[in-house]
This record gives sequence, structure tokens and C-alpha cells, in this order.
Amino acid sequence: MNGKGEGFRRALLAFGLALAVFGLGGLVSAVSAQADDDPLAGINCTGKVTPFTGGIFPDEFSYEFGCDKPITAFSIVSNRQIGSFSTEVIGVNPVGEPGPNEDFFCVGAVPSNGFGCYGNPGKTPATTITAGNKAIGEFSMFDPLCDANVNPMVWGIALTEFSTTNDLVTPPVVRKWQATTEPFLLNTSAIRCKVLNPKAKAKQTCAKVKRAKSPRARAAAKRACDRARAAIPKEI
Repeated sequence: MNGKGEGFRRALLAFGLALAVFGLGGLVSAVSAQADDDPLAGINCTGKVTPFTGGIFPDEFSYEFGCDKPITAFSIVSNRQIGSFSTEVIGVNPVGEPGPNEDFFCVGAVPSNGFGCYGNPGKTPATTITAGNKAIGEFSMFDPLCDANVNPMVWGIALTEFSTTNDLVTPPVVRKWQATTEPFLLNTSAIRCKVLNPKAKAKQTCAKVKRAKSPRARAAAKRACDRARAAIPKEI
């Protein structure tokens, strides 16, 4: 995992538009998907984030993200600072097999609130994550996951092709273009924090001192309490 991959400019379209949506739109849709006649409507994206074991970072997670239309790029954005991420991901079908030629590259700065992934924009046809498949990768948090005042949240934003057809002329005229979707909230139930921020964690840990049933247990609880209090940043 490395957040310093090359090719940042090639992913600027995916990541730049994603951050514009996140930062300026307040997680409001980049494209309207409300009206039935809206050509941008009709795309649904899903995904989830789960703990990743066996990695080299303490707060490391696996993510998957995909849509019911082919996507040519996507971004992962979080309300946490991301410290590292997989620079190469692949599309995987519903039975767990890699999709053919569905290799994406991910770039972005670290720490930051997200990163962007893309296929090969110059290739014809473009490299895509096929509809129904999901990109799978890993990332880690820059700070401890639960040292915050709100639970972790992660969104996926996809770049896909939209089109309209004017059938009032002969032959019908089809117009196609690329645009980002709205941010889709990923399922983060597997990484929600039971206790948030260091002060609350220390209070919960220190409460065990009084409940200890033996001098040895009390001494161990006191040491854990001291460590928890020492972990509280001075500015909190």
C-alpha cells in the first residue's frame, strides 16, 4: 500500500471532481437523480468497508465499491484522514473472480480525505469496472480510527457514461458524455466505534479500576487507565 503513486494528473478528473462534490456540495448530488426524465438518473452504487487483517498498518481496512453501470473511474472519500491506500485495484464479479482487463490505478496525496482510481482513459474501449462488479482495495487511517467525535464514514463517487437520445429526428441522435455520480455512502457498520475520542476511552478504561476484584486485577486496570490518560492529546 502506498499513497504516493505516479500519474496524479491522469486521475485529476476523477479525484478533483469527487473532492469538488465533497467539499463544495456538502455531499449533495453532483448530478440530479430525482426526476424520472433526468438522463443522469438510474445509476445505483453500493459498497462496504471492513477491517483488514494481516496488513502492516494498525488501522487498515478493505473496501469494495461498484455500480450497476460500467464506471471508468471512482474516488473514495472519508470523514477521516487516509494515510495510505492500494495503488492498484481490480474489478471482481459477484462470485469473487477478477473481471478481465478491469485493472485500475489509484493516486492521491496522503494524508488526505480521499484518493482517486482510474482505468485507461486513452484506451478504446475505455477500461471499466463492469456493471455489477466491484473494485476491491485497501486503505489505512492516518490517525487512530476512534480518536474522533463522530463515527467513521466513507463515500464512493463514480465517473460513468451518460447519454440522451433525440428520437424526434431521423436518424435518432445519441449524445454521450462522462459525469460523476452523487456520493454513495458505503456500509461502515463493521468499523463503527463503540467508544469515540480519547477522553471517553480513558473514562471507560479507568472505570474498571473500581470494579477490579483483586489487588492484581486492580493494578493491571490502573496501568491500563494510566496509559489511556497518557494517550489523551494535550489540546483536548
